[in-house]
Amino acid sequence: MKILVDMNLSPRIARALNALSEGDYPQVIHLSEKFSRNAADTLWLAALGQEGDWTVVSADRRIPRSAHERRAWSEARLTCFFLESGWLRLKMWDQAWKLVQRWPVIVETARTIQRGTAFSVPVTSSKLRVISVPRS
Repeated sequence: MKILVDMNLSPRIARALNALSEGDYPQVIHLSEKFSRNAADTLWLAALGQEGDWTVVSADRRIPRSAHERRAWSEARLTCFFLESGWLRLKMWDQAWKLVQRWPVIVETARTIQRGTAFSVPVTSSKLRVISVPRS
């Protein structure tokens, strides 16, 4: 499994998570390391789905809400962890330490859950909330 961090979070956070994950957790990369910075969500979602075994950490709340993007994500069967809106109001350092705190739960959940499941990640709690389960 590999984990992609989307454009709404700093590439520095993705690099830090990758360094901290080395040896224990999957590789973490920022979207800009694999795709163009202005790549449409539907494009990179489909590409990751084709490759398989990707998990996404995103602060883009449009993906689960927009019918067009939700369809692309659903067809790709990617497990996603959507950071709730409060994350984007945090400074980068606060985002980083909160993600580091939640990282073991995010990774273990991604390893054990049915592909395509989506979770909401709150700012104030380490409890993940299921927001979508793929249809069989």
